Amino acid sequence: MSFKSHFALMSAYNRRMNHQVYDVSSHLTKEELEKNLGAFFGSVIGTLNHILVGDLLWLSRFKTHSSKYLSLNSLGEYPKSIRLNEKLYTEFSSLHNARKTLDEIICKWAEVRIHDI
Repeated sequence: MSFKSHFALMSAYNRRMNHQVYDVSSHLTKEELEKNLGAFFGSVIGTLNHILVGDLLWLSRFKTHSSKYLSLNSLGEYPKSIRLNEKLYTEFSSLHNARKTLDEIICKWAEVRIHDI
């Protein structure tokens, strides 16, 4: 399997797993989403925000390595985070929309050919 195929497969897998996590989470009440469960990032919504923040930080770093990563240009539309435990989105629907959009950005970015970098 080529690098390109591998990255495309992993980005599609990431999108699918995020879809499944958000699908299950969408059935939780606001109180259940925000309840501190003793996890490192507190609540379900805190953990989902952390994963989004981590992805945004890594992608922002990758963006600086090549001007050919045009699919990452739209990262500037996301709120800037300073801490990994920052809640960029307090409403689940906004967080879910941001996650779906970011997953599409990741999938497009993964389509860049390794030899073009």
